[in-house]
Amino acid sequence: MLRRDDVTAAWQPAIWAKSAAAKSSDLQTIADCIDRWVAYRDDDAQGVIRDAMRPIIGPQGLDAAQSLIDTLLDELLADLIPSAPVDLVTTIAQSLPAKLVTTLLGCSSPDMEANLPAWSDHIRGFLASDQERTAAQAANTAQAIHAMQEAVRTTAESGVPGPLLRALLDAVDASTIEHEDAIANAVLLLFAGFETTSRLLGRVLQILVALPPAHRPATPDQAQYLVDFVLRKRPPVTQLARRVHLDTDRCGCPMRTNDMLHLRLDASDSTTPELLAFGGGRHACPGGRIGTAEAVSCVLAVATQLEDLHAAGPPTESGGRVTALPVRFRRLGPRSAR
Repeated sequence: MLRRDDVTAAWQPAIWAKSAAAKSSDLQTIADCIDRWVAYRDDDAQGVIRDAMRPIIGPQGLDAAQSLIDTLLDELLADLIPSAPVDLVTTIAQSLPAKLVTTLLGCSSPDMEANLPAWSDHIRGFLASDQERTAAQAANTAQAIHAMQEAVRTTAESGVPGPLLRALLDAVDASTIEHEDAIANAVLLLFAGFETTSRLLGRVLQILVALPPAHRPATPDQAQYLVDFVLRKRPPVTQLARRVHLDTDRCGCPMRTNDMLHLRLDASDSTTPELLAFGGGRHACPGGRIGTAEAVSCVLAVATQLEDLHAAGPPTESGGRVTALPVRFRRLGPRSAR
């Protein structure tokens, strides 16, 4: 028997072992927040927090989210200047997820949207690195987490949080989870909602621009096919770490209780029925459907509305992320059915 979702506290030992140079106060700031993330806990509170998110970013919240995605896309596309060089990464792939998640939480502001990419890079770099972490890395990550916490707290105290933060705060009043659980998981949503989706959008847009115009998606089904292809072959998250729950054997490989199992997600066959890009079990990404909806809508809008779209230079990449995607287009056409 193998429980894919048993990852409680698996992140700390490996990170702390390579953080000797960091200040203890910075590590404490990081741990105090991340220990509360649903991604790294397996207690009753984990289920309460996920249940609170589900009506907003789960399947039942998809219609409302889709309307917001379409509105934000219309605004972003309208800001693009025809015939001038446009970077689809900064203008669309980063801006759309930043605006969506901050609007759902109620903490949208120009400063938040401008700083979110750098904050996200600091947190991801600290968590994902297999190198010794420097004092500067820890300090930047602690500062990013603190800034995001303060933005969320200010929004919570304003009395007008967005629907997603409101749901988390209501869960505090109706259950045993603490106020800091709501704040910390709002930070997780800011980080993960931006980080994974912006990576996905950058990749699908890179492939879209490289396609001959006649082969670009023109229908929602065609856009979905492209997004699913990227999720299977070049997903924004390429590995999952899982802890073996009971002694077992798979394909002749013995696995013992508490062994760590590292799964690659970027080489699945296109015919594999289960899409693992958003994880599985109770630790599956709760916003996976919304992230997919963002990507499908983005692909369809860019492919059908930016007329005579073509590359204006080579794309650039760093750390598995498309960092720049320069293009030109002749004019903005009408919105197709997304």
